Amino acid sequence: FSAEIKTPEPEKLHRHFFDQYKIEIPVMRHGDKVYLRYSINACNNQKDLDILFGTIKEIKAKTNLIGH
Repeated sequence: FSAEIKTPEPEKLHRHFFDQYKIEIPVMRHGDKVYLRYSINACNNQKDLDILFGTIKEIKAKTNLIGH
């Protein structure tokens, strides 16, 4: 699933997910919009999504990488 995300620096956000949280998730530009793409597979569960959503909230609260 691709969800639009407001970020001034998609490449920096992508690096931040991995460097700070060890989460590998695509952050891609498409035209003038940016999307976060996550995929659910047999090896993922609700806990993984909860961690991702908590991480997004934390990044939004502590940095300027995700728009408010």
